[in-house]
Amino acid sequence: MTYNQLHTLILERRYELVEHFLQSSRSIRKMSTVKYHGDLPIAIVMKCQGPDSTILALLDVYPKCVMDKDASGKTILHIAKESNCSNRVIRKLKEVLESIEKLANSSSSFHSDKSEKTASVSSLLTNISGDYFEERREYFRSQRSIRISSINLNEED
Repeated sequence: MTYNQLHTLILERRYELVEHFLQSSRSIRKMSTVKYHGDLPIAIVMKCQGPDSTILALLDVYPKCVMDKDASGKTILHIAKESNCSNRVIRKLKEVLESIEKLANSSSSFHSDKSEKTASVSSLLTNISGDYFEERREYFRSQRSIRISSINLNEED
């Protein structure tokens, strides 16, 4: 159970600040992947009947959340339906989920080995989550002296 600044803003229902920070701060965007009491921030906003704009902003920042489950085993889509989220939010969640599933299925047809499938799906999901990979690359460039070419080789696999 990790409690961070994003959780504080959500629980205080300061949704405009959540959206502002999601757009402007990489550290806040990374916080969107951290669970509090088994719930991702997007699930907390849904359960608190937060605005669509905040839910959609969190989804844009961390689209892989549609694959995640809360402490009771419910997916984000189930939480959205139980929380009476708008049709717009539910449609967007379904679109993201379908996109991820299509990418995973198309990727698996190119690989016969199970470990290659897993690595490929993981790579696709990382690319979906916006600029995560670019952030990692910048981090490694600035913090460590590793060869960027090895990362590029892994991307091509």
